[in-house]
Amino acid sequence: PKYREYWMEKLSGCTSLALPRWTSDDRVTSGPAFRLVNVPISIELSEGLKRFAKQATVPLKNVLLAAHLKTMSMCSGQSDVVTGLSTHGRLEELDGEQTRGLFLNTIPIRVNLRGGTWMDLARKAFETEWEALPYRRFPFAALQKSWGETPITEALSNFVQFHVIDGLLQAGDLEVLEFKKAEGTNFPLLAGFSLSNVTSQVRLELSYNANELCESQVKLIAGYYKNILEAMVADPHAQHESRSLLSNEERQELLPRAQPDPQEFASQKCIHQLFEEQAERRAEATALVYE
Repeated sequence: PKYREYWMEKLSGCTSLALPRWTSDDRVTSGPAFRLVNVPISIELSEGLKRFAKQATVPLKNVLLAAHLKTMSMCSGQSDVVTGLSTHGRLEELDGEQTRGLFLNTIPIRVNLRGGTWMDLARKAFETEWEALPYRRFPFAALQKSWGETPITEALSNFVQFHVIDGLLQAGDLEVLEFKKAEGTNFPLLAGFSLSNVTSQVRLELSYNANELCESQVKLIAGYYKNILEAMVADPHAQHESRSLLSNEERQELLPRAQPDPQEFASQKCIHQLFEEQAERRAEATALVYE
């Protein structure tokens, strides 16, 4: 009961994270629902993210979680963001890794993104997860049942680093030729981060439900992830709300909509005219007082 109470208190007053649905012909209506979109992360960007993590004194996982939170804020238009985070409850005892079974679980991570730098956001992501660790074994399905029919969130973040493979590689008994992973989930969108044991390079693959989201939309979201990761590395101490993270194509498309119609603008009174009208009214009021 105390675990349930903790999570319900954390979710109190929050709005479910719902991803927008696009009207598109490339949405799948039959067959396998899940598709993958790769987010290209260069070696330079990967190393920059590791430096960022050291500078922020947080695990790399939480730097990537911060990028995920920012992306979901852009997609949903919400500053108070709740996302799922894949975690596990494996026994924290000697030889606990030898126990066979499914220890995976999802926990909700709720972060308010108002204000702060990229560094602040990464530390906030770390502190939120750290606080939730003692309660991470409470089943997400049970929490969703207590929450209601509306999904708590439609997005999930996961970070994978197979430490056990490092020992095999160091022993020289195994050679890894290629690294591939496939993830299925009941969330419409899964941001699958990983650290390659072969190249030590950060990777990101978006797994999405093609019945819910279309490919063109997910590719656009992939661009947001890349822009955000690059912005974090370029200036870790910059205010993350002060930077436009849209693509150049989106900015070119949206700019004309944000500009007023020239004829409409010309028909409006300028500030100088408004000041003159206010001065005239004050003069009339003064004259009335003296009369």
